[in-house]
Amino acid sequence: MKLVIFDIDGTLIHSHPQEVACFEMAILSVLGIANIDHNIHGYQHVTDSGILKECVYRALKRFPTMTEMADIEAEYLAKFSNIIKDDPIQPIAGVQPFIETLQSMPNVALAVATGSHHRSALLKLSHVNQALCEVPMGTSTDSEVRTTIMEIALNNAKKTYGINDFNQIIYIGDGPWDVKAVKNLQWGFIGVASNYAKSQLQEWGAKCVIGDYLAQTDFLHFMQSEQMHKITN
Repeated sequence: MKLVIFDIDGTLIHSHPQEVACFEMAILSVLGIANIDHNIHGYQHVTDSGILKECVYRALKRFPTMTEMADIEAEYLAKFSNIIKDDPIQPIAGVQPFIETLQSMPNVALAVATGSHHRSALLKLSHVNQALCEVPMGTSTDSEVRTTIMEIALNNAKKTYGINDFNQIIYIGDGPWDVKAVKNLQWGFIGVASNYAKSQLQEWGAKCVIGDYLAQTDFLHFMQSEQMHKITN
């Protein structure tokens, strides 16, 4: 059986233009920290918990407490939930029917591994396919390290589907941190050119890249491609 693990932002949904602002306002409200660095490539771990911890450490020379992190997440969720009432989350084109296609395939299992916190992930997934909220998952609530999040998703999938080892693991992502993590884990990879151009993903090492899910045959062809295993430097 193949395991297909999806990232969320930029992979299943378009990154929401107001999400960063909600995150910043939550940190300001709880800890009084302003002027958050917008250069996402400058953070060690590009995950919600990783960015949050680093933002707090840069400003206060200490890491946030568990209570502070929970308060910031709750504040962010309240603000973001209110925003998307009028400015809804937008799924990547073709993703809903494509997920349904994968769900109908007896030799394919689905999971999610995301840099979002768990509750944020469920909120976002509900705008794609409600059934995705029930699949095995690894999130930034579990760890700030992306490879660890991905391994947690894999282990949860093994338990859920009652499988010791999958024949193939394919991760679907959209950023350079995804390519790097997949290379470290030696998984298959399909890139989604939403936040970054196809040429950039290919430059980082991705061999299989799609723009959206409208051409299901392209995606299914990539799932069979040996090229996915050849993530280059």
